[in-house]
Amino acid sequence: MLFITRVIDIVTRRHQPIANAAVRLIEGCEAEFNFDSGVRRVLVLSGPREGRYLPRDRLLFAATVRIAPMPLRAPALREFVFHEMGHAIVEHHEVGDYLGPFTQRTIDDDAYEEESNAAAERTRPAGFVSGYATCDREEDFCETLAAYLTNRSTWRTRLSFNGEQIAVRNNARLRRKLDAVHELLGDLHTFTTV
Repeated sequence: MLFITRVIDIVTRRHQPIANAAVRLIEGCEAEFNFDSGVRRVLVLSGPREGRYLPRDRLLFAATVRIAPMPLRAPALREFVFHEMGHAIVEHHEVGDYLGPFTQRTIDDDAYEEESNAAAERTRPAGFVSGYATCDREEDFCETLAAYLTNRSTWRTRLSFNGEQIAVRNNARLRRKLDAVHELLGDLHTFTTV
């Protein structure tokens, strides 16, 4: 495999299974599609703080997926890990050619927190897998990637994502996004990291 050994940081021993599950999800996806996502660390937080991907501009936590403690078998863990892995893919690979079907909206850093919080509260519109996906282009991609990866056997017809059942068949915009994710994952093994 292409990646370096992952570092797992845990606060308590009870968080070890969550960290192990996250690493297995990332490594399983990378092995299946033969690519390196760029994730180097998994950190399980000590409390209900917001998890996220920390890019390389943070010295201590470079390329880190931070996870809030959550039930090990919860669909939310898989959805969260795959979403954050999507941010790593965007950071480490030139994926712009695959983002055409996704929302064109982008948010500047100053408005991001307010806009993303508002998007998280939105009802899911047609063509999106969640209200949060409407936030901006990268979030749309990451949410769609997570929905695709957590619904591998049904992604062409229906998705179960973020607690909702989503019909794909008659949703042309969503189908284009899922097809773009499918194509990207098939091609990532040919990419070099940025």
